[in-house]
Amino acid sequence: MIKKLSIEYCVPCQFEKDAKNLANIIQEQFGVTEEDILLIPSKKIGTFEVSVDGKLIYSKTKSGRLPNPEEIINLIFQQHKG
Repeated sequence: MIKKLSIEYCVPCQFEKDAKNLANIIQEQFGVTEEDILLIPSKKIGTFEVSVDGKLIYSKTKSGRLPNPEEIINLIFQQHKG
């Protein structure tokens, strides 16, 4: 289902733990391997962006908040249905 997942996160904001937690949940939910997940440290303040197969599905910059894992799981299902 998922070929590539990337999570870009703000290092100064200490979002690394959130990014790793989300990656682990997605691995469990969708059977994605570690090789298919790219965690991208960023110095850009406030960044937390999730992309699946090259398509941005969530942006903290746009939403103003960190996502909850269930929200990301639902967005992945929406992107891949049909």
